[in-house]
Amino acid sequence: MNKNYILKLFTVIILITVISSCKKDEGFGGNSTITGKLKVQSYNNDFTILKEERYLANTYVYLIFGKNSASYGTRVKTNYDGSFEFQYLNKGDYTVYAYSDDTTMKNSAPIAVTKEAIISKREAYDIGEIVIADNNPQKIGTITGKVLMHNTANGTSYYEPDEKVYIIYDNDISYKKYVRTTYKGEYKFTDLPVGHYTIYVYSKDVNNTSPNTEIPIIVETNVYKENRNIVLDDINVYK
Repeated sequence: MNKNYILKLFTVIILITVISSCKKDEGFGGNSTITGKLKVQSYNNDFTILKEERYLANTYVYLIFGKNSASYGTRVKTNYDGSFEFQYLNKGDYTVYAYSDDTTMKNSAPIAVTKEAIISKREAYDIGEIVIADNNPQKIGTITGKVLMHNTANGTSYYEPDEKVYIIYDNDISYKKYVRTTYKGEYKFTDLPVGHYTIYVYSKDVNNTSPNTEIPIIVETNVYKENRNIVLDDINVYK
């Protein structure tokens, strides 16, 4: 066999080996970054009403190295503003994901919401927002007020202690909780998520508008970020 041919073949093999050894797989060791922000959309119990959106702090976001990896390569927690960053990455294909509740309610376990990133050069790759969902809106609000009782027998009026006050959240068909008024006739509902609320107290039907002897006296209000601590007017009831 020609010695020159053998020498060329040997040289080609060496070059291929060197090139292959220089090629870095996805993972750490490079100068690129992947950045983004994690947003959560909070819904009511059956995911029919969007209650609020906010950037999510102190929550894990995961990074998969390559297309065929069975598990994540690393993870980071989001900052106070929902932002995250994966640093010192090689060129290659990456998948970023965070866990979300399933808005179709087909899965009781969390599902992964993913975004792909292809790094082809030294760069800061911004994947934008990853949007996840939950049906446990942030509890931020309070509703307070008083129950004013009018005694039809003697014509007196006073703030009624130990009276049941009920609350319904959004499109729920019945109340989930009630509180009793204090000795000053005061009531308070705390830790309320953003949404629409119906407050009611039972009263004697002085106008005979119902076949029942008692009717609910209803007050409606909304809790939202800009108006989260609601003080209602007195609820007037009769006995």
